[in-house]
Amino acid sequence: MKKILFTLLTIINIYAYDAFITTDSLKDALNEQNLVIIDVSDSYKKSHIIGAISFDTNLLRKSDTNSSLASMEELQEIFRDIGINNDSNVVIYGRNSNNDIKKSAFLAFVLISHGFENVSILDGGYMAWVFEHDMLTSREERDIQEGNLVLTSTNISVDIKYIQSNKKSKLIDARYPEKYYGISNNENDIYAGHIPGAKNSYCFYKFLRDKRIRTQEELEKIYVYGLELGKLDDIIVYGENELDAAIEWYIIYKKMGYTGAKLYYNSFKEYAGLGLETQRFKWE
Repeated sequence: MKKILFTLLTIINIYAYDAFITTDSLKDALNEQNLVIIDVSDSYKKSHIIGAISFDTNLLRKSDTNSSLASMEELQEIFRDIGINNDSNVVIYGRNSNNDIKKSAFLAFVLISHGFENVSILDGGYMAWVFEHDMLTSREERDIQEGNLVLTSTNISVDIKYIQSNKKSKLIDARYPEKYYGISNNENDIYAGHIPGAKNSYCFYKFLRDKRIRTQEELEKIYVYGLELGKLDDIIVYGENELDAAIEWYIIYKKMGYTGAKLYYNSFKEYAGLGLETQRFKWE
């Protein structure tokens, strides 16, 4: 049965061909009229890929103190302001830090969860581009034409009520294994452990040292053989917060093609904060 799933995953994975675009593919696409390159790093002014636009992912939230997403109308205006059209191809990148990978995946999640699927993350990020092409500039892009993107609602982002009413969903915990297992110096630490029934799949184990995504074969072994995910499964990914969850969700949904993958936006921070049951010292 697992061999059949392995084969089906390889065939169906055409769906996620450009989830992590290579530097060569991006170079070939630089002159395309519908290409939008977004730099989510804090180092944009120092240097960036020619044609890239700087973007602060904090704009996607309601405020600095409220991590909830801005309204769909506000998000649509934000994305139009940076020139995204309905037929755009968006490539997101940052520096080679875990934080920038989180921000890249979070931006991708927000776009996809509002109906815009033409999103890729640059494999290996800024450093891969520097080493292989070195086409950089420090000039800020100013001539940005307003886009016409129209966002739509999807069922990708879910809340705690969805988790509680869908007991057969497969839960994926994207946090570091020690947090999942519940190791803590404070025996009263409410954030130690995981949601009962969840399996651990630390998001950054999917990347190599240079921040390139692992090979398709390795990822298939993780998700098909290790986590035993099926194409028809209802999958819910959560992390410490929405940023951790976004990376794992993006790989499962966009790279691997599991279209039933959803993201618990408020994640474990909310779940544990509500005093709900958690599991410690157990691998599931």
